[in-house]
Amino acid sequence: MSAVKGAVEAGLEPRQAVKAALGMSIADFSRQHGLREDTVSGVISGSTPYPYNATRDAIAAHLGVDREWLDEQLPVPGRRAQEEADLNARLEGGGEGGPGEGGGAEEGGGQ
Repeated sequence: MSAVKGAVEAGLEPRQAVKAALGMSIADFSRQHGLREDTVSGVISGSTPYPYNATRDAIAAHLGVDREWLDEQLPVPGRRAQEEADLNARLEGGGEGGPGEGGGAEEGGGQ
């Protein structure tokens, strides 16, 4: 098992585990792999609206993990946005049951 997978399984936040497992600064990693530093940083932090596949491939190869595993830990922005939208919809909808269907007691007053 790779060090980064072990760190994530031990409870380290995936973004922190990936940064630590690089074994160098993001700037040094970027230079070594011919990538833009802001792109590498954006992929790791999740702040970029683009998947940057070549950057993700380089990170996965450097860490010795499958690209699929990396994408699960550092979701591709569109997928992450959809997952967040789905979660928000469930939270706003009160879960599986609608009003009056065991979704929680209504708070009194209201008049």
